[in-house]
Amino acid sequence: MAERVRGYLAGLACALPASLLFASYRAFNIAISRPKAVMALQLGALALKVPLTALLVFGIAWSTPFGDLHVPALGALGCGIATAIVAVVQMAFAWRVLRRDPFYAQFGLRERIARPTRAGIIPSAIRTPQSRLRRFTKCEITPYTPTAPSTSASDVRSASNDITCRAGPTAISNTRPSVVVC
Repeated sequence: MAERVRGYLAGLACALPASLLFASYRAFNIAISRPKAVMALQLGALALKVPLTALLVFGIAWSTPFGDLHVPALGALGCGIATAIVAVVQMAFAWRVLRRDPFYAQFGLRERIARPTRAGIIPSAIRTPQSRLRRFTKCEITPYTPTAPSTSASDVRSASNDITCRAGPTAISNTRPSVVVC
């Protein structure tokens, strides 16, 4: 039994890359409100998978004018192989639809992927020299002190602490205060 399961899982492992790529195709099409394209490909894959699975699981011996056709019964391994074949075929058709359907041209999917640049990878805050970054050197918290119980909407803002921070590289005297309300 364990050997059969290993064979089936080996077939599924071969199907995994194509299945993951098709999952991204499916998610993209659902996001752009085109689920019919996905449904058509999945129905086509199902129409291929059922007979292919039966052929590989149970095998066949058939006489043709060109000779005898004999496919051995592979059992669970045949089911895994059929799944892998169908996943690859399904992904190939999805790729073809993405490349040939004019609807997808607006998303730039036909363009080559550019090599990443350092400026595109590292956020601008990290690339900015330290002298240009604002550093808070002193913060003062003025605690909220309730004067009278109130439930009006205008008192919501006043029911908070005021935090005043002064920004500057080294000295506080030449900076402007920033008020942050929490």
